[in-house]
Amino acid sequence: MSTSRAVTWEVFFNTRDLGGLPTKSGTTTSCGAFFRAADLRFVTETGWAQARESGVRTVIDLRNPDEIRPTEAPVTAQAV
Repeated sequence: MSTSRAVTWEVFFNTRDLGGLPTKSGTTTSCGAFFRAADLRFVTETGWAQARESGVRTVIDLRNPDEIRPTEAPVTAQAV
């Protein structure tokens, strides 16, 4: 695995592949299976397409309600 887990999808900020991290059972997480990212409000269609091409199918928002800023359109990773 590369020493950097940084992901460079368009307008995805502070995005990382969580592959290679140790698990409680002593194995490691699979590369390309889990990603984490900062605020997704500004991600472009190109950025979402790049994420889909990398296998992203589900987005889980782990923020608390008081951390969520309103947006005009919902964040989506739906295939176009």
